Amino acid sequence: MNAKSAIFFIAVLIAACTPASDALAARRTLIEFFDHLANDEYDQAVDLYGGDYQQLLIFNPNIDPANKAELWRLACRFGGLQCLPVASAAVQRQSGDALTFAVEFRNLDGSLFILGPCCGATVTEMPPRSQFEIRVRRTPQGTHVVMDLPVYVP
Repeated sequence: MNAKSAIFFIAVLIAACTPASDALAARRTLIEFFDHLANDEYDQAVDLYGGDYQQLLIFNPNIDPANKAELWRLACRFGGLQCLPVASAAVQRQSGDALTFAVEFRNLDGSLFILGPCCGATVTEMPPRSQFEIRVRRTPQGTHVVMDLPVYVP
């Protein structure tokens, strides 16, 4: 290998390890995770989720905790989680191995998902919002997992 080739090879390796490429990989994981949930592909979503299952177990205490795909199915279909595809996702901040994204979701009709006031609150008390923070963490193996549940609507 000549010097030019070696320098090019090293530059490519460095570029592949930059935060920008890590953010792109994390964003891809985020989009894939929510696409799987939106398309009822719960087994695939399980592989991309690294967060806590406690809330899903609270929704469905009679389900075996090992059956994570069923927990997702019930939470998305009947538990109030809005398992919608991503409309946009932009990195807000990075802290260690975690990136926080500002995420907007699409309703099934293609319109932007907007969470309005809930539970007796007024628009002033609880203004409508379309962006939600979702964290994605890089695992020690170099892959990414989503750490937060979809938006909940009671």
